[in-house]
Amino acid sequence: MQADWVYAQTDVINFKHISFREGLVQSPISTFLQDDQGFIWLGNLKGLTRYDGYEFKTFVRNPDDRNSISNDRVNIVFMDSDRTLWIGTANGLNRFNRALENFESFDIRPIKGGRNYVSCITEDHQKNLWVGTFAGLKKLNKTTKKLEDVSLENDSQLNN
Repeated sequence: MQADWVYAQTDVINFKHISFREGLVQSPISTFLQDDQGFIWLGNLKGLTRYDGYEFKTFVRNPDDRNSISNDRVNIVFMDSDRTLWIGTANGLNRFNRALENFESFDIRPIKGGRNYVSCITEDHQKNLWVGTFAGLKKLNKTTKKLEDVSLENDSQLNN
């Protein structure tokens, strides 16, 4: 009886450690995502950072620019099925405009915390965007650009 030998090819994975010396904002990372173009997006307490494998670019809140990110505390970076980047911060939901490299903020109320504090984002199979906030679950109405309250009793889609 002859033995059949299986040889497995092993690939070596090399890691490069990056730190503030290379330009990474020194802060605990709260979220990260690799997008469809290969960029790595890192969210932390000091803004949103994009890494292309060579350089970092950090986006921070500028109170004089309504197209800047709504808050430096980035809790979640999410890419939907249309490859749109959504950023949830301690003060609202933002959509990133890749062509202009700026942000559109959605339905931010002049209050602190609560419904403005976005902690998670997901999308269902019908392309609805669901947003978790400290004031509960919200559904983005893409027509009105408003975060709508969700009632489990009245929303048969959510119940299913």
